[in-house]
Amino acid sequence: MSSQPQTQYRRLGKSGLRVSVPVIGAMSFGHPAWSCSLISWVLPEEKALPVLKAAWDAGLNTIDTANTYSNAESEKIVGKFLKTQGGLSRTALFNQVDASLDRLGTAYMDVLIIHRGDPNTPVEETMKALHDLVQSGKGPLPQRLEYPSLGVCRDEQRRRKNHWTTFSCIQVEHSLLYRPEEIEMFAYCDLKGIGILAYSPLMDGHLAHPAGTKTQRVETFAGTIYDKRRRDCDVEIRVQQTADQRSWTMAQVALAWSITRVSNPVVGISSVERVAQSINPATHHPLRAEDVELSDEELLMTPTVVHGFSLSDK
Repeated sequence: MSSQPQTQYRRLGKSGLRVSVPVIGAMSFGHPAWSCSLISWVLPEEKALPVLKAAWDAGLNTIDTANTYSNAESEKIVGKFLKTQGGLSRTALFNQVDASLDRLGTAYMDVLIIHRGDPNTPVEETMKALHDLVQSGKGPLPQRLEYPSLGVCRDEQRRRKNHWTTFSCIQVEHSLLYRPEEIEMFAYCDLKGIGILAYSPLMDGHLAHPAGTKTQRVETFAGTIYDKRRRDCDVEIRVQQTADQRSWTMAQVALAWSITRVSNPVVGISSVERVAQSINPATHHPLRAEDVELSDEELLMTPTVVHGFSLSDK
């Protein structure tokens, strides 16, 4: 079984632009009616898109087109394809932001979250694109999601050197059952004034139900890559005890503790009833962090690898 050959990239003169080898010629895509005896290979959209997808997946990300190909129909097909592609290149970021704003029916967003690293795009290109998005008036303050503390430090150095917009906050998984980011990341964010948003503050419902409860989500995720490793400790029991003492739900206790550590937790709400439950009573009767605190031994767990990132960061 042969493996797919690795795509090569070459610098375009002294511009610093890396282009794939070979460049895709887009005269092949357009409208068959444009074909003639000399040009009979033009593919319509439904046949062109799979070809573009195969080329893109193989790493061929440089496309040469012209407004004369199929009377600009080629550009429309290429444009439609590019709008569906992700990544953190300048083109991808601008396309996806515009598409999100269009779907949301607004001209402005407050924060733009980068969910994962893009090994095919230089970090500088991504950061400059984020800065330009802010300057363009679309307004997103850039934000990282699940990024190693070393990578955040390096990004801060790049930002200061180039006078780009700083990251407003970082979003990480954090809960009473998952706290490795407290070892380094939280201290750095506090030092630099970077906000922290915590997703999965209820650890997929483990902190919303008595220990051992088998919820639909827990059973669905069991044995899959989404089945999160939890520490062997009695934190769920302690959360339940605190909830009983205060006549709160376990979820309210977990969220009240969360806001003692991060700027704000991010909570999924799937029913009207949970709206009220998610509004924290700690606003009026603060929960002390030590009410459900863990020992130093329980805190200093081994940090886990965040998929999509490397400490070697570009």
